[in-house]
Amino acid sequence: MDKFIPERAELFDAVVLSGEVGVAKPDLEIYQMIARNLGVEPSECVMIDDQPGYCEGAQMAGMQSILFANNEQSMSDLASLLESSNA
Repeated sequence: MDKFIPERAELFDAVVLSGEVGVAKPDLEIYQMIARNLGVEPSECVMIDDQPGYCEGAQMAGMQSILFANNEQSMSDLASLLESSNA
């Protein structure tokens, strides 16, 4: 049993683990799975990752993406993205 499951449940609305579903980033299906698990369209999602290819995969799936460099930059980029979409 994964000892981090309670912590994940507190931090995330949905979790898709590539080892469990047999698909990994940047495969489009993994992004579509997480959107389905959240009950939203991919266009309503923002993917934050430190790997450019994974961000590109999210964009190909219809998501917005933010390339993580550090917390301050990511939070600023997310705030700007939410502000520009009136979210």
